Amino acid sequence: MRILELIGEGLGLEVGYFKEKRSSGHGLAINYYPPCLEPSLALGIGAHYDVISNGKLRSTEHRGVTNLDSNWISIVNFFGPSKKCLTSKAKALVSTNNPLRFRSFKYIEFLEHYMACLVNKDLRLETTLRPYELQT
Repeated sequence: MRILELIGEGLGLEVGYFKEKRSSGHGLAINYYPPCLEPSLALGIGAHYDVISNGKLRSTEHRGVTNLDSNWISIVNFFGPSKKCLTSKAKALVSTNNPLRFRSFKYIEFLEHYMACLVNKDLRLETTLRPYELQT
């Protein structure tokens, strides 16, 4: 939670922005990747981005991969709003120079779409966020 608060501070959001409704959901994923004779054929987590900021902060594309020689474990913590929460961009992140890029939506709507993208192994930023983009 502290890291999320520091991200909010770096974005210029008020202290406590991510508390309560915006971070009441929590998940944990643990992935074990054994050595693999043909790493290019392993399924693993597909390439994806983590996005929370109306385009102001964009993480690098990352994914889980295997390798030939050693095993490894990844542990991922997920924080998000409750599934029924109506999400919208923080007003502090919207300006004339950075107009609103995404419509408001219930978090469950996003999760259902994201899971469909995950099943289709298409977690590209433009695919996961397309239904929420406002037309400019």
